[in-house]
Amino acid sequence: MRVGGAVAVIGESVSSSSQYGFFVMLLVLLNLSMMLSVNLAVMNLLPIPALDGGRLLFILFEMLAKKRAESQVGGTNQCCKWFSY
Repeated sequence: MRVGGAVAVIGESVSSSSQYGFFVMLLVLLNLSMMLSVNLAVMNLLPIPALDGGRLLFILFEMLAKKRAESQVGGTNQCCKWFSY
């Protein structure tokens, strides 16, 4: 068993799919890039303050409460974003 990162995964996928032709190799690369993009989108929408999901959760709260939250609450949320890094 070999250990490798993203480059090793892409290299292994291309080498194993190249025997089936260029079109299949292109589809494998497209599939890998699509899975990576969807994975990043889902991870970005998690309701963690440093991610966009935290902001979406804040907006959802404002919509359900039908009033704007105090600016201090929004500032605290922004402060948590910066200090979480």
